[in-house]
Amino acid sequence: MTLWTDAGGKLPAARRVIHGRDKVARLLVAGITKYRPPNLTVGDAEVNGGPAALLFAGGELFGVVVVDPTEHGDRVRAIYGVVNPDKLTWLAGALREHP
Repeated sequence: MTLWTDAGGKLPAARRVIHGRDKVARLLVAGITKYRPPNLTVGDAEVNGGPAALLFAGGELFGVVVVDPTEHGDRVRAIYGVVNPDKLTWLAGALREHP
């Protein structure tokens, strides 16, 4: 499993690609424990043809987590996390237009 994160230097995130199921799991648990925004809610979505989670903090889009499953869909091959506000502006706008 591989994890890519993009916070644009504006929020805490991994500075390099993380490889390995255990390392990815530890980073995700540590990150959500330490940096969880108040009033966090999660919604499901499809992004680029795959499953994703939309993360909202106080009703505002905070991040997108896209999951890349294996060919058979029985495991996660990669996770892409984006919390860079500059890259989420277009999606936040689209969500307001088409809730």
